[in-house]
Amino acid sequence: MIEYLAFQIIEGKLTYQKVMTKFSANKAEIDAILRREGREDLIEEIEGLK
Repeated sequence: MIEYLAFQIIEGKLTYQKVMTKFSANKAEIDAILRREGREDLIEEIEGLK
């Protein structure tokens, strides 16, 4: 599921912000996948994220 979400962000089907509003507990894993795929540019700093 986490990998699916990360690839949806990469493909532009979901935004990073939208994914983080529902799956913030998985932020580290999603960020790691984005970095692994060379898409660190998609990682955003989101205020108030827990």
